[in-house]
Amino acid sequence: MSESLFSFSGIFIGFVTGLFSGFFGIGGGLISTPLIRTFLGVSPLVAVGTPLPAIVPSAITAGFLYWRRNHVDYHALKWCALSGFFAMLVGAYVTRYLSGQYLLIATAVLIFYSGARFLVPQGRSKRAVPAPEKSEAAVGAIANQPAKYVATGLSAGFIGGLLGLGGGFLMIPLFVHWLKMPIRRALGTSLLVVSLISIPGSVVHFFLGHINVPLVVLLIAGIFPGAYLGARLAFLIKEDWLKKGFGVLLIAASLYFAYAEFAKVLTAR
Repeated sequence: MSESLFSFSGIFIGFVTGLFSGFFGIGGGLISTPLIRTFLGVSPLVAVGTPLPAIVPSAITAGFLYWRRNHVDYHALKWCALSGFFAMLVGAYVTRYLSGQYLLIATAVLIFYSGARFLVPQGRSKRAVPAPEKSEAAVGAIANQPAKYVATGLSAGFIGGLLGLGGGFLMIPLFVHWLKMPIRRALGTSLLVVSLISIPGSVVHFFLGHINVPLVVLLIAGIFPGAYLGARLAFLIKEDWLKKGFGVLLIAASLYFAYAEFAKVLTAR
């Protein structure tokens, strides 16, 4: 691949990453990891590590827009960021002992499960759902349960550091299904948590040699406008459609991950 084509591809992948990041509240590694692995031909561990530093500006850009519209839970932000910060360090360090290819296959399994949770109806109750305003106010009843937020941060941080995905793909389902957080508040909170906990993971992956710095710069160039546009578009969509769209995104990404990596395993034989 020529240098100019590589640069254009990197910026375009960054834009697509930012678009999905802002729209669905994920860090963006969920999108950029398979794209740079497939189209730019980087190694599995570089595909896992490189998106992490690019996730930070993406999550901050989109998270700021959610914050301005009051779609951030500060209790969750505090506890998840504190616990996720250290868990991300551990998860990123553990990658030095594992196969990058099997990490990506594990990613596919986890993402598929998370996506299915958004598409399969939960529970049998047909009682009316409270209005969004009441639902968000009800979050205050959960706010004083730091243990749940710490558990969420630890899980998302460790898996995010291990797989280079920021943790939003796991954090959002936990916020919505376990902590009963409205979807937009879950998206906004996840983005800001991811922007904080991705920093230690980026440092560890850098020293392990898993980050392609020139590619990070290209990704960031495309991420800023993409994240801003994605977050603006998300405010125009109904919450039910956001949930369904997020579930479809996760399942599609998981199938792609599985297909790409199993195909490489079979080809190698």
